[in-house]
Amino acid sequence: IKYDKNIANLNYDERETHDSNSIYDVLFENKGVCSSIAVTFRALMDAIGVDCQVIMSEEHEWNVVKINGYWYHLDLTWDLYNIKYNTPLNFFLKSEKQMSANE
Repeated sequence: IKYDKNIANLNYDERETHDSNSIYDVLFENKGVCSSIAVTFRALMDAIGVDCQVIMSEEHEWNVVKINGYWYHLDLTWDLYNIKYNTPLNFFLKSEKQMSANE
């Protein structure tokens, strides 16, 4: 998946006219922004029965998943480069404390 800089560079009003949460773009166009990547991941986790939520801040969105009763953060957008080049992920299954250290 490539980060869609065309959408990311739009101002707030312009983004409102585009579906920045498009699962279609992520799955079939191989592009997206943090919101569409997080929403797509949640849909995939829902399909296999894993508790997953989208976390939103003012400028970014990522996911948390529940595993063995504990919630873990993961940010596929921030790890796109690592996923592409099959290198260790920096933002996968992190605690709240670990994610806060990266802000």
